[in-house]
Amino acid sequence: MRHNVKFINLCIPLIVSLFTTITVNAQVEGELMKTMNNSPTTSEKIYESYEIRKTLKENSIFKGLHWIQSGPFDISGRISDIEVDPKDSHTFYAAGASGGVFKTTNNGSTWESIFDSAPTLSIGDIAIDKNNNNIIYIGTGESNIARSTTNGAGVYKTVNGGITWEYIGLGNTQQISRIIIDPNNSSIVYVAAMGPLFTQTSDKGIYKTENGGKTWEKIFYINETSSATDLVIHPENSNILYAAFTEKDRRPWNLTKGGENSGVYKSIDGGKTWKRLLNGLPKNHLIGRVGIDISKKDPNILYAFIDNQNSRGNEVQNIDPSMELILADVKGAEIYRTDDEGGSWYKTHNYYLTKDIYYSYGYNFGQIRINPNDSEEIYLLGVRLYKSVDGGKTVFRTCNNNVHADHHAMWINPDNPNNIILGTDGGIYISYDSGKNWDLSEPLPLGQYYKIEYDNQIPYNIYGGFQDHGIVSFSSKDRMDSYKPTRTLLFTGDGADVDFPSNNDSIVYAGTNFGLLYRLNLKDNTRKFIMPKAEENEKAFRFFYYPPFFISKYNPSTLYMGGNKLLKSENRGDSWHPISPDLTTNPEIQGNYPYGTITALSESPLKKGIIYVGTDDGKLWITKDDGRNWKPLQLNIPNHRFVTSICVSADTEGRAYFTINGDKMNDYSTYLFVTNDFGETIKLLVNNLPNYEPVNIIRESPFDPNILYLGTNGGIYISYNQGKEWHSLHANMPDVPVFDIKIHPVLGDIIVGTHGRSAYILENGINKEILNNEDILIQLPRNAKIKTSQINDEKYLDYNPYIYVNAHTNNLDVKIEVFESKGNKIYSETKCCVKGINQFEIDFNKFYDWVFPEDNYKITVSYNNKSYTKNFELKEK
Repeated sequence: MRHNVKFINLCIPLIVSLFTTITVNAQVEGELMKTMNNSPTTSEKIYESYEIRKTLKENSIFKGLHWIQSGPFDISGRISDIEVDPKDSHTFYAAGASGGVFKTTNNGSTWESIFDSAPTLSIGDIAIDKNNNNIIYIGTGESNIARSTTNGAGVYKTVNGGITWEYIGLGNTQQISRIIIDPNNSSIVYVAAMGPLFTQTSDKGIYKTENGGKTWEKIFYINETSSATDLVIHPENSNILYAAFTEKDRRPWNLTKGGENSGVYKSIDGGKTWKRLLNGLPKNHLIGRVGIDISKKDPNILYAFIDNQNSRGNEVQNIDPSMELILADVKGAEIYRTDDEGGSWYKTHNYYLTKDIYYSYGYNFGQIRINPNDSEEIYLLGVRLYKSVDGGKTVFRTCNNNVHADHHAMWINPDNPNNIILGTDGGIYISYDSGKNWDLSEPLPLGQYYKIEYDNQIPYNIYGGFQDHGIVSFSSKDRMDSYKPTRTLLFTGDGADVDFPSNNDSIVYAGTNFGLLYRLNLKDNTRKFIMPKAEENEKAFRFFYYPPFFISKYNPSTLYMGGNKLLKSENRGDSWHPISPDLTTNPEIQGNYPYGTITALSESPLKKGIIYVGTDDGKLWITKDDGRNWKPLQLNIPNHRFVTSICVSADTEGRAYFTINGDKMNDYSTYLFVTNDFGETIKLLVNNLPNYEPVNIIRESPFDPNILYLGTNGGIYISYNQGKEWHSLHANMPDVPVFDIKIHPVLGDIIVGTHGRSAYILENGINKEILNNEDILIQLPRNAKIKTSQINDEKYLDYNPYIYVNAHTNNLDVKIEVFESKGNKIYSETKCCVKGINQFEIDFNKFYDWVFPEDNYKITVSYNNKSYTKNFELKEK
């Protein structure tokens, strides 16, 4: 089985960039921006769409279905903040970068999700009222500037410890870096806002409320490019505030990560007036992100953690492009300190700090923490975690190898500073010896999938391309309480697409950042690098961060991959050649992110040679002759929107579906289209969907072409009439971004890769029998016998029978019983139904305690004097 293969580690660099930084031509950039119709979607429209989403969920006939949380469960995801209850250090809250908020009351042994439904589950900061620990604020929109960052939608408040939440405004801020509650007056709250990720607006700066969030006033604003990245309050005089601002400008093609306004600002009158602190702090257009902290023991002392993008003066020649972000010649991380409340500052060290604090991309970090009882002890949060015990004069790494890289959050126990809680891209870690050793908390299901796939095993394995966790495989039978997880790491870095040839069960094709592609042989644990390369006299191909590729349905040796051209290999990737011209706008402007790249590919399953292509700058193309001729398809949408997926129908020639995402232009419109004539005419297919919910993926059911599945930044939807009407398929799934959907062609399972809450499986899926069921349906797995299997010495049933009850009212009780061949009752349970289609699994694993006698069984379902039965046979493999 594939999950049992030996570990394969390709040792891909932590950060990969195949394009060197190019100075952006401001005039060309200005002309490009004019074509983008860049009017941002307002928070009012986002919340209108959220209300539609909630209504669809409440009225859905699929509320009674049950998604199974899948894994992998022994890895977590990016933590953007940690807040500890001031009255109980064993109770604390963890913010997921795009997965909501979790709460533990037993020091991380178990967790409960407390923020599952909102316009966004991207979290920037949490604040707990020290005077009333039931009052908690959440600022949505993580403050990291990562490729996988999703935007927020304002501030939420609970007055009952997270049982219920209320939206209290600032919806247009989109990224919130810090919330501060005045320790002397709980009605006064400050918010540091970074503003939209990709566009420039005035919705950034420092905000203040004096009535617990009923109304807000913007009390400090510099300009449209200056984001508030940090905020601290004087522990003894709450009128004194310090704010860190970072000037940045991010576009889909470029990130300007510094500016003249980056620095530290101070207010001594509760935010009415502000003064920039310049004495000793660096100031020029190459000063990047700034983070600050104030000493609780001696508030005269503050530290500033600064990303200095100025050159060290060492010219680096012939740099490997894949290492450009790591080896770039910049000063990097610097520590500054003041001992007189910001009157004067000095750099604490007279040498360059080690580059692996955050290499050249400090824009994604910038957190610094001071020991509450020792002003000389500080922690620097970057790619690696560093510590100083002499006020920043010297630093040393304080994480062993079992701690995941990329550190974003930290809490130091004021009563016992040896006790530290750390948040990384790999979850929550706890130390009891000041960072010498760390224990991983119970992993949170916060994995961020880019792509998801399954193999041909029964039971099947799931393969996923993850943010910062590479490509992994694990058994679809893994559950949250599995104590022997089956995960196998195929390689590290950020994972992308995975595909399998139909004629060789041992071969896996796996891709990652910017076009890196490998052919893996799981039988002999070998690999071959097969990334397409341009000819020596031609320009290098441009690749998206996780570029699409696929194996042709018509020849398992034929591969297609998208760069800026469509590339084809007829020998399993050993050699490649372009079969198209540049299919993008081929923009003259190229910054430090590749732009003008292919982001979506799909081949017709009905006719060889028909391929559709979509790009990140809004282009759609079709070829009907395997690339000899190309025709552009026209969509009536603003320019430069991102084509996220293409689904070519397996039922009707000429039919294809397209999803477009405009969130990189701050455009949250729901873009979903269909053509039935190879793109001659294309029509919008949104209908009753929320109008402002960016779309990531669409799939057609392999069993019924009328059934479509749609993944958006807000969750998952289903249509059973080809998109004329849509229904929520959220059921028990949180409102998390859905990046990929697969339907198992034999079992019917719907496999979902979310970007923030790992994977979900709806076993048995949706089919005509379920949709047409008027009363009770007892359904055995489609085209698969019920058999037992063994994984990691554990015996279990491959697939269980399912009961479907179409309840015409809420609170309908049904009784489910199972009898063996001699008539003995081995299982009996009463289930309560909600109105609509309800799904109940008969889990033999629970009531047979890993012993499964071969026998004939009878299932009986009854309610209101009605009874339904079905027989099935259980066999050992």
